[in-house]
Amino acid sequence: MTTAITIDPTYGYVILAATSTFIMNFLHIANTGKYRKLAAVKYPLAYAPESRTDDAAHKFNCAQRSHANFVENQVSALGALLIAGVKFPVTAAVLGGEGQV
Repeated sequence: MTTAITIDPTYGYVILAATSTFIMNFLHIANTGKYRKLAAVKYPLAYAPESRTDDAAHKFNCAQRSHANFVENQVSALGALLIAGVKFPVTAAVLGGEGQV
């Protein structure tokens, strides 16, 4: 028994939306790096210590957590986007791209 899956020509928009997640990830990396430098948090520390209450440390911790949340959810979001795009390519692309704004 053979089952054929037909991919709509508009599936390219889904691929474009999926690619945008990697661009967003790069922007998160750049933003986190900027705030790490401003807060003077050296590697291998993932976050500024809780004893630091200054604004720079707080902004770095927020940027780091935002980046971590993004990376934690990127894989499952991409999987859902690519699978949903097989049946509903335009809707999946719009919703996938909307998540990057």
